[in-house]
Amino acid sequence: MENTSAKLTPKANPHAISIRLGSRTYGQVTGSRNHDLRLGRIPKYVRQDQSHLNDTLIKPATAPEFRDICEERRANRQVGKARRGLRSDAAVMRDGIITFGTQAQTVFEALDRETQNKAFTAVAEAIATRLKTTLNGLVVHRDETAIHAHFDLVAVNVDGHPISQANSQSDFSRLQDLAAEIIAQFAPQIQRGHKKYDRLKAGANFSDTVHRSVKQLHEDLPQEIETRKLALAKLNKNIAATEAKLAEETEDQARLQKRLATYQDRLARQTAELDELQATQKALH
Repeated sequence: MENTSAKLTPKANPHAISIRLGSRTYGQVTGSRNHDLRLGRIPKYVRQDQSHLNDTLIKPATAPEFRDICEERRANRQVGKARRGLRSDAAVMRDGIITFGTQAQTVFEALDRETQNKAFTAVAEAIATRLKTTLNGLVVHRDETAIHAHFDLVAVNVDGHPISQANSQSDFSRLQDLAAEIIAQFAPQIQRGHKKYDRLKAGANFSDTVHRSVKQLHEDLPQEIETRKLALAKLNKNIAATEAKLAEETEDQARLQKRLATYQDRLARQTAELDELQATQKALH
């Protein structure tokens, strides 16, 4: 596995596997479960004619089942002590998603379906083991823009402690290392993603390092593209004004040349960012 974290770049690694973990309260589990199993209302971005290609490798547990396991594990830890029930807003499930960068996706999709399922299972089980909990749901989606897998973990570990409290941010970050190590057994070309801190250090905007769902991208991209276009129009106007002043051959030639170079650099960078946003939007349709 190639270590990519030392390569300072603001961009996400297109050759990488990515793991994201969220949390679900009792009241949120059913919605997440329905999405994974394609029950109820189906989002517009789902290609329903491809849904038969999805695989339910481990049928997700229900909200009562997750709550009961959490309660049992907490009770085992609290033997001999006054027992407190779960708060209504406490997480009973940690929901995860396994995705790939654009280049890694091409590599992974070239694998046969059985190998893909084995790889997803190996990654999800390794994460559950590392967090000292159990894997109680694993579904592979092939009916959206890119192949990915949703996995569900019990939010309280086998020692009776909430996963969120038993692990540090460094522990969660190292899950990316673990995922890359496991996936390399099936596709050695797939790497670890660039670390968020390194991307920020290299000049990335914080918002660009935050993972967004497909639904969020559908909602956010049109406004972001429009904002970029307005910024480019302003830059082009500034460039034209600066070039006009240079043509007047004033005494400020050096300063104006420096300003023009700055504008042109911004124009090139923001044009590339706009192209990337538009490519992402196109891929969603």
